[in-house]
Amino acid sequence: PEQASAQRRWSSEVLKDVRYGDFERNVMDVYLPADRSPKTAFVINIHGGAWTQGDRKFDGKLSEYLVSHGIAVANINYRYANREETHLPELLDDIDHVVKYLADHSKEWNTRSSGFSITGASSGAHVSMMYAYTKNPDIRTIIERCGPVDFTDVPTLKYVKAANLFEVLDKMSGNTTVWKPGDPVPPAYAKTSPVAYVSKIPIMIIHGDQDEV
Repeated sequence: PEQASAQRRWSSEVLKDVRYGDFERNVMDVYLPADRSPKTAFVINIHGGAWTQGDRKFDGKLSEYLVSHGIAVANINYRYANREETHLPELLDDIDHVVKYLADHSKEWNTRSSGFSITGASSGAHVSMMYAYTKNPDIRTIIERCGPVDFTDVPTLKYVKAANLFEVLDKMSGNTTVWKPGDPVPPAYAKTSPVAYVSKIPIMIIHGDQDEV
C-alpha cells in the first residue's frame, strides 16, 4: 500500500465541514495540495476574534493561497471562551483534537502524521503559541501574526482597559478579579502569557511596524 501511494498522483482536494470533535464548533476545512506526500508541510490555522467570536471563513483566502503553494492546511473553528467552563485549556484541547484527527487520517490523505506547523492571527496567534509551548512540543514551527504575548505587561493591560477588552481576556484566562493600574497582575494573566513559556520551537513573528499595540 505504501508503494502504491508513492506512485499515485494525488490531486488537490478541499474537504469542507470536517468534524474533529464533539462540540458544535469542532469543525474544520482541510486543504490538501496536489502531489502531496508525508513530507508535505501541513499547517493548522487558528482564526482571530478575541477568543469569543470569529470564524474560519475569515481565513479562507489564506488557506487557498497556502495550498496553491503546496502546503496542506487545516483551517479550523474551535470553542469560544466564556465565563463558565470554557477557557484557554479547553481551547487548547480543541487544537489537540485537530492534531490527533490529522494524524489518524494521514494514510488516507497521504499526508504527514506528525511535525505539524501552527499559525494564527491576533487571539489565534496567542492560542497557537500557547498550544505549541505548553501542550505539544512536537509542533515544528509557529507563524504568529500580531498576537499578544505578555498579559503581565502594564502598558498592555492599560491598552486592554482602554479598549474595554478585559471581559474577553477574563473569559480566556479564567480570571475573576478586577485589575486596576497599580494593582498586582492577576495570576491568571501570567499563566496565559506565551512569553512565560518560550521554547526552542522556531517562530516567525509577523507584525505591522506601524501598529503601536
